[in-house]
Amino acid sequence: MTTATKPNALELIAATMRSHVVNAGAMYSHQRLPRGLEIVLQRHIESNGKVRWRLALGRNEVAPSEDEIAICRKAFGVPEGTEHTAVQSKSRYSEKSKIVSNWHIVEMYWYEA
Repeated sequence: MTTATKPNALELIAATMRSHVVNAGAMYSHQRLPRGLEIVLQRHIESNGKVRWRLALGRNEVAPSEDEIAICRKAFGVPEGTEHTAVQSKSRYSEKSKIVSNWHIVEMYWYEA
């Protein structure tokens, strides 16, 4: 007998984000998690018909941890062997608050049929 495992909260978020991109035709989906990690999922259909996905994880002032990256990779179904790269930290200035925030972003790209 096999037991189905209940999806965890992050897996449900990943499914919702993917559905938003695939079914609603959005260019991307963005989600901010309670502890400050921000996630962006994007899909790009190339001229040859290949579907390229991008998962970006970012946080203000502190880079996403290796554990967070691994957990997100699993929840979003990023294929084994897909490399992730750290993007040079980006500074954003808020006109409203007059504060500069330094974002640390990790991103990964992969293809799906």
